[in-house]
Amino acid sequence: MLVVPRLDNARTVSSQLRDVLKMKTGVAHQPQDIRTQDIRVWVVTSRCLLQLVSQGQSKRLLPGLELIVCEDLELLDETYELGLSLLLHATQANPIRIIGLAAALRDAESLSDWLAVPPEGVYCFPPTERDQALSLTFQTFTIPYSAALTKAMAKPVYDSIRALPVSENAIIFVPSVPQCNGVIAELVTQCALGMNLRGFLGEGVSQDMLEGQASHFRNQGLLDGVMRGFGVWYDRMYQADKILMLQLFVEGILRVMVIPRESCWNAPVRAGLVIVMGTQYAVGGYPGPDSPVAHSERRVVEYSLHELVRMQGRAIRHGKTGRFHILCQAEHEETYMRFLTDGLPLESQLLGQDDAEDVGSDVLKDWLKDQRLAGTIKSRQDVMDFLSFTLLTRRMEKNPSYYDATDDRDVFLSQIVDSLWEQTTPGPGISPQTL
Repeated sequence: MLVVPRLDNARTVSSQLRDVLKMKTGVAHQPQDIRTQDIRVWVVTSRCLLQLVSQGQSKRLLPGLELIVCEDLELLDETYELGLSLLLHATQANPIRIIGLAAALRDAESLSDWLAVPPEGVYCFPPTERDQALSLTFQTFTIPYSAALTKAMAKPVYDSIRALPVSENAIIFVPSVPQCNGVIAELVTQCALGMNLRGFLGEGVSQDMLEGQASHFRNQGLLDGVMRGFGVWYDRMYQADKILMLQLFVEGILRVMVIPRESCWNAPVRAGLVIVMGTQYAVGGYPGPDSPVAHSERRVVEYSLHELVRMQGRAIRHGKTGRFHILCQAEHEETYMRFLTDGLPLESQLLGQDDAEDVGSDVLKDWLKDQRLAGTIKSRQDVMDFLSFTLLTRRMEKNPSYYDATDDRDVFLSQIVDSLWEQTTPGPGISPQTL
């Protein structure tokens, strides 16, 4: 069984395994998806794993299960951690071999100890130790997130692509799907200002040669960029357009691919130059006069470190060098540089928001309520025993300040258990017997 945090990644991993192993693989996002008996390899999401082990289905899951591969552990959230903790608890009598895979972490010792990986089985490499040479560069701005910032970034982005050898290609990550066309329009304008009439078409490719293939795009709004060597790829494109766009990029006909931030997780392409054109995106705000969605206050959000690491991975190619170039606000350069060169932090999310009166994530409290109603957890001691199987207790000992832990770890854990117990007490007239 392979466990991944995201459904789109589960589908990609399943397809890749099917091609390599030459056997049937299945994808499960909910327990009822696991039905076919002749499938030997299942790729399940962390949500599905949590449902399987918390709904008393371990007896159906565990027989015959010999190996669990946990991918993308740097994305460990409360759902992923709770599901794996329950699995470790369920298999304590008959341990199952677990392999954990993650991006470079600053401290992998707690993670390996939690998964019961022996010291000789831990391989933790700093981000700078690669077989492929990868350079990391920054260009900073002080302009607030706006259309003006995009315009200011267009010229340096164009210059970076222009400096590439004609045999190399580039990927540009932009904040959102609606901004893809705007960024391409800005870059086409830069081509015109620089008298670069061919744009970034591949070597030996003319616009006349490309017209026949470009006419097959269902979305004709893509043509202006395509005829200058700019492609665009995102999840919600027409499937035929996605396939044709990838084909043109892989064959070197188009040398630049523009991809929105949210598609960084499953973008199936790599390039010699990967540019992050801004590290902020907007959420909320007025959705439009005809939209039924209610107005919410507009906020500007920073990209997560996990998103940047995933984007950086698009510049890593076997046997070739790569360059990762980030255009960002000046105050964030030092933070990004530190984590991209030293490794990502990994802390437990089971406690949820930092609120002394409301300890515990919603996922943990919902699970605990269900277990108390079902009668499988009957006392505070049961809660304490379960927490010993979580990453939370390991990280609380290694990094107590992150969790505002007191000097006495046992006392602090007791306080957490008391708070969780009070918050998840069933209401009047509700008991395991009345369910």
